[in-house]
Amino acid sequence: MPRKLENPNHEAKAVKSAERVLDVFILLAQSPAGLQLKDIARQLHIPVSSLHAILSTMKQKGFVDREVGSLLYCLSSKVYEIIPHTQVVDTEDDMVSLALPIMEKIQRITQETVTLSVLVNNEIVFIGKRSGSAAVQVVNALGSRLPAHATASGKIIMSYLTEEDIDRIFPNENLAKFTNNTIISKTELKKELSIIRKRGYACDNEESRPDVWAVAGCIHSQDGQPVAATSIVVPTFRVPQELKDRYRDMIISGAKEITSKLTISAKRDSLLQG
Repeated sequence: MPRKLENPNHEAKAVKSAERVLDVFILLAQSPAGLQLKDIARQLHIPVSSLHAILSTMKQKGFVDREVGSLLYCLSSKVYEIIPHTQVVDTEDDMVSLALPIMEKIQRITQETVTLSVLVNNEIVFIGKRSGSAAVQVVNALGSRLPAHATASGKIIMSYLTEEDIDRIFPNENLAKFTNNTIISKTELKKELSIIRKRGYACDNEESRPDVWAVAGCIHSQDGQPVAATSIVVPTFRVPQELKDRYRDMIISGAKEITSKLTISAKRDSLLQG
């Protein structure tokens, strides 16, 4: 019985579709504030009808979120939840594997929890962590989310975004309140982000949870875009002012070191591919 041959046209279409899905993944990963359908279509040169089908499938599978108010598409937390359970984290070029040794160094010195997180729409998602050694610790499970405007990590990443990005992330003026210290207006948030960008670090002074303090530094890609944040998270009773100053300096230095490693890795990959 003759073997049925594959249709070369069908195979070519399948490859093209796969390439488009990967292109969408990469673009959204580089756009933490999210993008609208028309923006993705314009940047990737994909017809809107084809792109809508791709994004609908990705959303159905749980890898993409779409915010109702702003119609922004962004990667969902599912993408980051599966990272620790794959071999991706073991590769030399992965951000998590590059960051973990530096996070471990900070954790050994401070004995406190050190986290790695990314911005997904108006929340941060934890993709890496080194737990502290004290009996009382702040627990943020991998894949869990916290409101970006009420966290040190969220604020430091957003401080490097444009004002238009902030307006897309927060279409309304009023922001959710979690404690008495939470910033609850977009106007005040923008003022705070301007200050944070100038000083190069952000703090969470019991803004997301009572009795929790954190300090975060921003991790940048090779082209200077904010891609993640690393932070030290401490119960407030265990962090006097002199320790806050020390932790601030350590996390700024740690974020710069991770950024440097990402840049070196990207340059090396570019040379290998070129």
